[in-house]
Amino acid sequence: MLQLASQTDELWPFYFESFGELPTIQKLLYCGLHDPDPELAEFYRGKYYYRRRAIQMLWNDAAVLWHPWIDRALRSFCEYNWITWTGPAASGKSMEASLFALEYWMEDPEGTSVIMASTTKSALARRLWYYVQDLHSKIPPEAGPKGDPVYSEYLIRWRMGDKKNGIFGLAVEDGPIEDALHNLIGFHNKRASCSSSTKPRASARRSSRRVTTSQKIRSLSA
Repeated sequence: MLQLASQTDELWPFYFESFGELPTIQKLLYCGLHDPDPELAEFYRGKYYYRRRAIQMLWNDAAVLWHPWIDRALRSFCEYNWITWTGPAASGKSMEASLFALEYWMEDPEGTSVIMASTTKSALARRLWYYVQDLHSKIPPEAGPKGDPVYSEYLIRWRMGDKKNGIFGLAVEDGPIEDALHNLIGFHNKRASCSSSTKPRASARRSSRRVTTSQKIRSLSA
């Protein structure tokens, strides 16, 4: 039976004897992904706590400035499935959406689909994907495997040939609307996240949705 070595430690899931030593960042990502065993729930500090620490450790050298807006945005990401952020231009909405999406994917890259959508490829390259590419390139080696990036195709896949597990940039207005809808709803995985920048007439808004597969199916059939 697994024995807990230090019940008061903030990284309790990885102080079982059978886990051995792992980099702290991998422990934080595990804590962000998993709910605690009921017997240990009182020692669990919540997804927001572990995801914040994971983000700060993942991009410690990327000059990510932590401020109240990021704090509120991350809390909303952890607590709700549907989120809409509003704010002026250049207030960091795209960067924060990309930051949270990358950390969410790194928690379970082999079982997570992340969609980053904008109106056109040009808008995608200037907004969400610009930050996705920049932040992904700065993930330190101790975080573990970070996939096979093909930045020019707006794609970070778990491994070569994988069309489900990864981060996918989509331009929803480049082509027929039916194709865009098919691309958006065609990802069926254990975990899924979709972040989008809206049309130019409402360019100050960013919407982010984090769902499970069952929630996604129910919403599509409504």
